[in-house]
Amino acid sequence: MGQNAVEESLVLGVFRRLSLSGSSWARRESLTAPLVSLFNKTVEESSANIKEISENLSIFLSRVFSPDPRLYQEFTERGLISNSQESDDDLLEDSVTPAEPRPDDGIVVKNYRPAQLIWSQLPQVQEAGILDSISPEERKRQEAIFEIITSEYSYQHSLDILVRLFKKSDELKQTINGTDHHHLFSNIAEILEVSKRFFDDLEKRHKDNPFIHDISDIVESHALNHFQPYVIYCSNEVYQQRTLQRLLSTNVAFKETLTQIQMKPECGGLPMISFLILPMQRVTRLPLLMDTICQKTDMYSPEYEANTRALKAISKLVKQCNEGARKMERTEQMYTLQTQLEFGKIKPFPLISASRWLLKRGELILVEESGIFRKGFGRPYYYLFLFNDVLIITKKKSEDSYLVTDYVTTDQYAIEMMDDGEGVMSPLAKSGTLGNRSPAGPYVFPDSHEEIQRGAGQEPYVLGTDTL
Repeated sequence: MGQNAVEESLVLGVFRRLSLSGSSWARRESLTAPLVSLFNKTVEESSANIKEISENLSIFLSRVFSPDPRLYQEFTERGLISNSQESDDDLLEDSVTPAEPRPDDGIVVKNYRPAQLIWSQLPQVQEAGILDSISPEERKRQEAIFEIITSEYSYQHSLDILVRLFKKSDELKQTINGTDHHHLFSNIAEILEVSKRFFDDLEKRHKDNPFIHDISDIVESHALNHFQPYVIYCSNEVYQQRTLQRLLSTNVAFKETLTQIQMKPECGGLPMISFLILPMQRVTRLPLLMDTICQKTDMYSPEYEANTRALKAISKLVKQCNEGARKMERTEQMYTLQTQLEFGKIKPFPLISASRWLLKRGELILVEESGIFRKGFGRPYYYLFLFNDVLIITKKKSEDSYLVTDYVTTDQYAIEMMDDGEGVMSPLAKSGTLGNRSPAGPYVFPDSHEEIQRGAGQEPYVLGTDTL
């Protein structure tokens, strides 16, 4: 139904009710004449005015969700507050909405939003007498459910600002290339649409009845079927943070343009990074909020079982997000190491692999060669990169350059305790005679690798370290 039709049906509805009353025709005419005049005037309104009337009507019909909500960065999710900090009774205490704070001298209030409305303060809840017919525990559960709805609305509002003011800014686009723009914002527009659909379903459940029996079916459905874009966004985090830091330190035009956007009132004086990290914050908070609902639900009720399934679904999503971010970080690390390793005469090793990641790296000392513990100074050092499936042995040339001398797979080396045959380590291994820089110690890598790189038949050598 169009906006004109909405206004027309509202006025004609009142017109018909009056015209069907038992009043005389003259009486009906005197009553309906002003309404007919109002109807004609409404039809003649410009589209801008009609839009304004429609928006005002929507606000009137749904007072719960303010058209100017708090930014999610300012939203306090009470369900996340530890019981040691605030009790359940404190969370549910009825209070009058506080007056607007009076700023002290020297304090600039950049953005003011009305205090957060809790479920028990809703007019429809109080007028229906719901609070008098439910237990304190059920009231706590209703507050926890309602908080997921209101926090999603606040979150959606902040995402809209990120997309509208930052991502879609033509001025900002002109200062960077397409790759950097993608690394900064990734699929944030898709995340916004996901949040809108999630909130729409939650809001519909709330409008059906202010006393909400359950929302776990909505949470579970969206976690399983609609929240996968969060995995993509979280996986991009390593590129996002690195790109933003580089642009801020090297791109003056980008930094100046970004500062101008951040000064807009809608941003509330907050930097863009506070908006960029919101999807990571939201997806990790949802399991905690669902867990709060579980704690407030009777464990023998059907709702508890449904809540548990929703909690598992959203927790599984968070795990996927963490794994995606970790995998991308590992891949980025592999690309960096690939540029730092020089193979020289050694056959190049294809380092980058989706199934490979770095476990540990560090400097070790050559402790034993040809079965004899060497004495004195001048022992050579090796810098090792230990991956989950391969060990790369190098000599450090600089902080970001390493010359590869050998590499072995996991089945070709061992880590074990060693002594000098009498149960006592050599003086070097016990005391580290080369000073603090010496990594010599009880843990050693006896390398028996005899590939072509080292020459067939060559004796094994031992590398020592203080710790594993």
